[in-house]
Amino acid sequence: MKKTLRYLVALLTFGVIVGGPVMAAVSPVVPTAGAACADRVLLIPTWYRGLTEGDDCKIISPDQAGGLQAFIVKIAFNIVEMIMVIIGYIAAFFILFGGFQFVANNGSAQTVEKATRTILNAVIGLAISLSAVAILNLIFGVVLPTQEVNGIRVPVATGEQVLQNILNTVYFIMGIVAVIVIIIAGFTYVTSSGDSSKLTKAKNQILYAVIGIVIVLSAFAVTNFVIGAF
Repeated sequence: MKKTLRYLVALLTFGVIVGGPVMAAVSPVVPTAGAACADRVLLIPTWYRGLTEGDDCKIISPDQAGGLQAFIVKIAFNIVEMIMVIIGYIAAFFILFGGFQFVANNGSAQTVEKATRTILNAVIGLAISLSAVAILNLIFGVVLPTQEVNGIRVPVATGEQVLQNILNTVYFIMGIVAVIVIIIAGFTYVTSSGDSSKLTKAKNQILYAVIGIVIVLSAFAVTNFVIGAF
């Protein structure tokens, strides 16, 4: 029985690592200036994202970016997102590390407790970093791109784009919350020691979280289809 439970924890840990890119697909997709030059290295954005033009990826001047302040803000946003993505990778590493600690605990209660704490803290850190990236992309793609109208700089995003990006960001964060609930419920199930009340609670949490993910994915698909169609 213990061996089976250990394999369950390993499977949950693997699911978190593999599920990251799947959840990333639900994150907001925002158009930016010089999109062809906004390449990422291992999902880490370049510092000049949104500040280039043409096929040669020439960096635009501060005036073209909407002023020196907007130029600096975009660079700052890119640097912050770089940090958030790196934090996400570190959190993912600790989730994997804690999972292996749990699987290879050799009956040590202290090791199990340490591994559980490591995984839960890492999951929270990963959730925070992914949420921050989603919100940064929302602001970067919807608020920062501006154009001058009658001497006033206003966002260039249309109402449909704003609505779509806000909804996608909400769906993404809701999906992250559901994944956290599944992970926590999984550990509750594994460490329940046969307590029927804990087992029932964990099963219900997993069921509701899975239903929530299905609803979020369905809402995401319907919303983007409807907005795209009209």
